Amino acid sequence: MTRRLSLFVAASLLTICAPGCGAAEGVCGPVVHDALDVSSGVHILPGAPTPSYLVDPPTSGAHQPGPNIPGPSREPIAKQLQIGVLEEGRVLIQYSDLEQADVKRLEALDSDDVLVAPAASLPGDTRVAATAWVTHQNCTAVDIDALVAFSEHFAGKGPGGH
Repeated sequence: MTRRLSLFVAASLLTICAPGCGAAEGVCGPVVHDALDVSSGVHILPGAPTPSYLVDPPTSGAHQPGPNIPGPSREPIAKQLQIGVLEEGRVLIQYSDLEQADVKRLEALDSDDVLVAPAASLPGDTRVAATAWVTHQNCTAVDIDALVAFSEHFAGKGPGGH
């Protein structure tokens, strides 16, 4: 299947599937389109205080531009750097409190379009958060099918897309 066709199929599935489609009921919530943070065009310097963001993990806002972050990362990525990753058009998959086998499954998703990293914290009972420019999906466990569909649909859609 060509990449264009697989992106079409993933987009179609995101449109017609209920939350958690392809996984145990309720593992992943819906894909949420967030409001654009008005500070999105603001660049901050290294060492500046971390700004407040509209959602956690953030999907837009003031950020620190920097070099491409290689992955999978073994350390959490600062929120002001996360926005730069999303602005480039990459998808960021973060995780917390997972078994090593699940971490390895997530790390296998790391690519030029997807960055996998541990999270310093995630909201509520979220164990895996997928973020793209002004879009996120939270999961209570690893759902590889949902994360692949999210990544294929939203990669390359940041304002600085690569």
